[in-house]
Amino acid sequence: MFERFQLVFFHCVSPVHVGAGQAIGAIDNPIQRERHTGYPCFAASGLKGALRDYVLDVRRGRRVNRELLPEEEAPMEAEALTDRLFGPLPKSGEEVGHAGCVAFADAQLLLFPVRSPRHAFAWITCPTAWERFRRSVLIANSGLEPPALDADVVGMHCLPALPSQWDAGAIVLDSLRLEPADAPDVAADIAAWLQAHAFPSVASFRPFADKLSRHLVVVSNLVFSHFVTHATLVEPHVKIDDVTGTVEEKLFFYTENLPPESVLFSLLMLGRERTKDGRGAEEVLADLKVLDGQLVQIGGDATTGRGLVVLHFATNRQPAEGR
Repeated sequence: MFERFQLVFFHCVSPVHVGAGQAIGAIDNPIQRERHTGYPCFAASGLKGALRDYVLDVRRGRRVNRELLPEEEAPMEAEALTDRLFGPLPKSGEEVGHAGCVAFADAQLLLFPVRSPRHAFAWITCPTAWERFRRSVLIANSGLEPPALDADVVGMHCLPALPSQWDAGAIVLDSLRLEPADAPDVAADIAAWLQAHAFPSVASFRPFADKLSRHLVVVSNLVFSHFVTHATLVEPHVKIDDVTGTVEEKLFFYTENLPPESVLFSLLMLGRERTKDGRGAEEVLADLKVLDGQLVQIGGDATTGRGLVVLHFATNRQPAEGR
């Protein structure tokens, strides 16, 4: 079915709430997590729906700075193209004529921001998260090959990308004190690869790509699990009664968000359009490049500024310009 795979990064620039739909423990509205690892994720179904809406808006002419169809043709042509790419939406009393030729894998967490008393925050990853990412990149067969994590990182040990940025013999992340392990250049190689391929090549992201080269820390699976479980953004919410001006009874709740600066990745999978004389995967990918470098809203709480994510299509060539 699929002829082409494309690696896509998701950079969170605001808190992101992709809800799990059920309460667990003290958090009323938790985020989606993988069952086996507990790592935050974006389910493919919600991801595809949000990106479908964005592509449809572009083709309808509701987005700026893009080459669009003539105004009188935009609504009909926009819906036809979006249906060919993502599949037509089911309508009452009608059968769906064909499936789409585009699919997304679940977006998995790669880099998680953690408070650092010395550097505001640092990014962390771990052997499990990195090797899962590396496997996906090799599956995509895009000519990219991330470095292997050829070092043991266990317990309270870690691998800083640039040890000189930290106090000698101690790396403090939030309330944990970690000991640097003896494995030179492993984290630096990972940081250099991500700096070259994971960030859009625009001025607004350049300071963050540079920061990654200095403040990436590879931690153990144990420490990574601790932070992604206990260091997410949890916000209290209330509803105020319009008459009394006080909090309505039983309407105080907690909502969990993935913090800004989190970085996730997914595989975009493309096949031939399922219509007569359908185009091949390369032409389909060209249409979807409209997403590269763009700010897209994903998940819930859109009216409170949540869910703003910048996409980046990784390539071994110069990335497309974004915002």
